[in-house]
Amino acid sequence: MRNTFQDGGELFFAFIQNYEFLPEPFEIKEKVFIPSGEHHFNVFVVSYESNKSKNVSWQVKTRSGQFYNGHFLTLELGGVLKLSQHLNMECIYSRNQFDLPVEGGKFVSNIAGSRIIYSFTPRLFAKIYLQWNDTEKRFKSNFLIRWIYKPGSNLYLIYNETRDLGGQELLGDRVLMLKVSFLFNT
Repeated sequence: MRNTFQDGGELFFAFIQNYEFLPEPFEIKEKVFIPSGEHHFNVFVVSYESNKSKNVSWQVKTRSGQFYNGHFLTLELGGVLKLSQHLNMECIYSRNQFDLPVEGGKFVSNIAGSRIIYSFTPRLFAKIYLQWNDTEKRFKSNFLIRWIYKPGSNLYLIYNETRDLGGQELLGDRVLMLKVSFLFNT
């Protein structure tokens, strides 16, 4: 159920039922394994988002329910600041509490991220995204430049880097990509 207020804010409620079959166990966190088999999820979601057309907007979201035969609770907070016609900044924080019926299954994970977008023109923009995950002790960064050189055709330059700050090796991976798409008129 979604309700839009006169000020442009939105309140959202949902009840979601999911099913997942795992053919083999998987590691959700270091040395914490989810067993194979059937898993049913009933999740309740509530969120509020203020008017995104304003110079300052924010959102809050919570999810709670079943998670691999246990329970979880998530709280997400976010905000967007439009500093100018060309520059936007977004901050996101997510706290996830898990209580799973396996050894080591009770833990908390915090993720914080920030995105900065600069639009040079309507057809050219740059974006940087930075994220910290305290459970994995991992810092991720992503830089993207997108140029729409003609309608339907794009050029992307992307740089991704992951740093594992909790282990022996500091640099996890580094990737530089160039993607070009072209629309053929028929």
